[in-house]
Amino acid sequence: MNTLNKDWLAGFIDGDGSFAIDKVGNFYRPSLSIAQDDPELLYKIKNYFGCGTVTRKNSKSFHYRCRSATQFRDHIIPKLGEFPFQTHKQLEYEIICNEALPIFLGGGSKVVLENCQRQIKALRNSPKALRNSPYVNPNTPINLDWFLGFFEAEGNFSVRTTNPIDVRIAFKVTQANKELLQKIQNFFGFGLIQSEGSRSSLEICKFNVEGAKNVALYGIPLFQNHPLNGKKNIERINFLKAAGILSTKSRIRLELF
Repeated sequence: MNTLNKDWLAGFIDGDGSFAIDKVGNFYRPSLSIAQDDPELLYKIKNYFGCGTVTRKNSKSFHYRCRSATQFRDHIIPKLGEFPFQTHKQLEYEIICNEALPIFLGGGSKVVLENCQRQIKALRNSPKALRNSPYVNPNTPINLDWFLGFFEAEGNFSVRTTNPIDVRIAFKVTQANKELLQKIQNFFGFGLIQSEGSRSSLEICKFNVEGAKNVALYGIPLFQNHPLNGKKNIERINFLKAAGILSTKSRIRLELF
């Protein structure tokens, strides 16, 4: 398995994480939360940051959380850096780092924290406005580790077979933020941006690499050399097996899928 690094973490948080300012009674605290069905991966994240807790949310979901101002200062921010994210998570992160954290650590008006809380809630609870004017971080270029983290959170492998000679294979990332998908496409220089239809009046798009030839040309080199960190690594291995079979044009029924 890969060793986690800050770029992979940023990509994964862009996909499955969130920042907030929680109010507990009369007290406020910053929060980084990541929800997943893979507790082992969350413990890897906890060990990477050196702080936080992993708890069971329900029978199929777990949470990693860090909700301490000093841990944000001493662990989260040094491990992530100043401009780690590609999505609106960067805006949430900057509100906590630049506006809220000085109040938490130095004392100050709760009015400022209430305002920070409202700003973050507005980003999280107004997806239509956000997606109609999507944010893509202009300060940070995409790199491969970020993409692998984002893919582990938001991407999927697809192998569909209806008969022994009709096998369709692809890997894709689906998002409402078309501009982010175009940034991914520009980084790699391959793949298509295609519509997946609409949801709640929003257009959903995908960065898509489909077909045995394209997967052999682009997918096999990408995923052969870069294992994933969580349960999706098993899907990666099966995907590569299927891609290898198809690249030899063997007419073998892919029963392992």
